[in-house]
Amino acid sequence: MRIVLDHLLVGVPDLEAGVDWLQAATGVRAAGAGSWEDEAVGLAFASLGGRAYLAVVGPDGSAAPAGSLGARLGAPAGPRLVGWVCPVEPGALDGLAAAARSAGLAAVVGELARRRPDGRTVVSRRLVLGGGDGSAHLPAFVEPGRGAHPSIDAPGGLRLRSFSVADPDPDGLGKLLAGLGVEVEVAEGAPGLAAVLGSPIGELTLES
Repeated sequence: MRIVLDHLLVGVPDLEAGVDWLQAATGVRAAGAGSWEDEAVGLAFASLGGRAYLAVVGPDGSAAPAGSLGARLGAPAGPRLVGWVCPVEPGALDGLAAAARSAGLAAVVGELARRRPDGRTVVSRRLVLGGGDGSAHLPAFVEPGRGAHPSIDAPGGLRLRSFSVADPDPDGLGKLLAGLGVEVEVAEGAPGLAAVLGSPIGELTLES
């Protein structure tokens, strides 16, 4: 099974400023996509082409629970990659979690609810590896929720030119990910992520 990318997460300390930054850097303005209330973050999406998208995420101003994404984005750091998510077929998440645990990883299965701008809520099941805080250089996995995939109506113009993961043991991480059905470039280095996006006004490099 080959699992392709569903979305990349770019964390910003302020969502509106992050949307402005992306537009200035690429010519594409991500559209407000509601919030992940359990993570205390607001969302803006832009398509990466196909069934993949970029999620700009920033604290929503609410009291962020300890360990939530909103709490981790509160520091005044510039835009950075904070995660990557792969899609799985409906019903496959529990088996993938079991495989991850057999490989020695912590694997947390739960639900993620997105409150859309129209007030409706879309609930997806997800798997987070490496503990509840989600080690950024390990992927999370998501089963599709009800309704259209976010990439379908998100603003277009961006394309993912390259994406890679770094780890001190690239061979070990590559074998681990391959065992979970994930094909990705793994480089040697401190744990992290790197992506290059193509846009109407040039390329944008993102790192964790």
